[in-house]
Amino acid sequence: MKHLIALTSLILLFTRYADAECSFDQDNQLSVIAAIDKKFPGGKVNLDQRQIIWSTASNVTTTFGFGGCEDFGSTVARSTPMAKPRTQQQVFALAHELSMRFWSEEPVSERLVTDALADAIQHSRYTEERDGSRTIFNISHPGFVQLYIEHEYVNGIDRVVVVWQGAF
Repeated sequence: MKHLIALTSLILLFTRYADAECSFDQDNQLSVIAAIDKKFPGGKVNLDQRQIIWSTASNVTTTFGFGGCEDFGSTVARSTPMAKPRTQQQVFALAHELSMRFWSEEPVSERLVTDALADAIQHSRYTEERDGSRTIFNISHPGFVQLYIEHEYVNGIDRVVVVWQGAF
């Protein structure tokens, strides 16, 4: 439940911008969203939410969010129709792929995230929480308030989410 609240708060990070005095540079966040959109064209951009959503003809959806006002973080999610859920190894492989795709190079260049994820996965340095159909792999790292991988399989849709919130 606390992760649902955390994920909701991260989503809200991307929506609290109008007329607010923010600790984090809003223009930079818009530039990152524009650069990601240019790097990976074809998505639907929502600047107010600092988010891009890509959908394929086979109903695979990838979502990238980046920003914050008082708290700062990013989320990447992939939802895929599947006959059965991904294995833990497949979840970790997709989480690594998504983190490398969106966070390892410009314009984000958060190698600390990708390195922390890779190290945690390789050395099993995470705690696992299960709540019904959802599993959350929490990674403790001094550079982050939150860093986790979430996996859920419901009604034939497999969803993997990677979230970080920086400890700035």
